[in-house]
Amino acid sequence: MLVQATSPLTTPKDFNKGIKLYKDYDSILSVVKQKRFIWDNKGRPINYNYKKRPRRQDWEGYLVENGAFYITTKNNLLKNKLRYFKNIGIVEMPQEKSFQVDTYDDLSLINKLI
Repeated sequence: MLVQATSPLTTPKDFNKGIKLYKDYDSILSVVKQKRFIWDNKGRPINYNYKKRPRRQDWEGYLVENGAFYITTKNNLLKNKLRYFKNIGIVEMPQEKSFQVDTYDDLSLINKLI
């Protein structure tokens, strides 16, 4: 298991979900559900048709890798040189537990949350 130190809000319950799920997969990664409409820098939507824009409340959204943790075997990691591969399972985490510490502003926010 690779646990990211930049994901301090991940709990043992999240890890245990991944460990339990791993028996049925080659690798596991943690994700968070997002309901954001993404555009590229040329003004084109990436994840929806703007002519048929759904209401966010009605939209299922999509799953985003949150980087909190990854699970695979040492042999799989060495052989594939990837954190995940082949039959990949996911552990969905709530948005409030998916904040990352990548900047000092992130650290300040997470300190307030804690």
